[in-house]
Amino acid sequence: MKIHKLLIFLTFMFFSVASQVIPPDETLITTVQPQGVIGLNFSEPGNSEQIAYFIINSNDSSGFILKLELANRGNFKNGTSLIPMTSLVLNKSSGVIGTGLSEPNNLDVLAAVSSGGEFSWTPGSTATTVTSNYMVELKASWADPSGKLAGFYFETVKVTISAGGP
Repeated sequence: MKIHKLLIFLTFMFFSVASQVIPPDETLITTVQPQGVIGLNFSEPGNSEQIAYFIINSNDSSGFILKLELANRGNFKNGTSLIPMTSLVLNKSSGVIGTGLSEPNNLDVLAAVSSGGEFSWTPGSTATTVTSNYMVELKASWADPSGKLAGFYFETVKVTISAGGP
């Protein structure tokens, strides 16, 4: 019985990924589901390590805007001890972005957030199909943290999404 239910669920997931044209009278939906990564190895340098990902769904024909704010301005922090990120980029991971919108490709997030600002990604303003289970990821690099005390280092990312493009 459990296998039968699983097959139905997987079939539903398959069809939910299919590209759908945006009907003009449909209720607008624009959502983001964030997930942070824990357990990064700070005993050695990091090279394009995934630190977070975001799953986006939107049926707004005017696109969407994804904004990121980092509390520690691109530093992993433990008390007063910092491990600075040397790179922080946004990239596509999987899913379907709406036709007419552009995918992120190594978008530099660190330049905007290291000065205390927020990073905004606007993939465009004319979507003719829905964005469905579209996953983007934040990848960070950092130099050798040798000499830092062991412990829990963290960075807090605030993510918001809004409907509409530029």
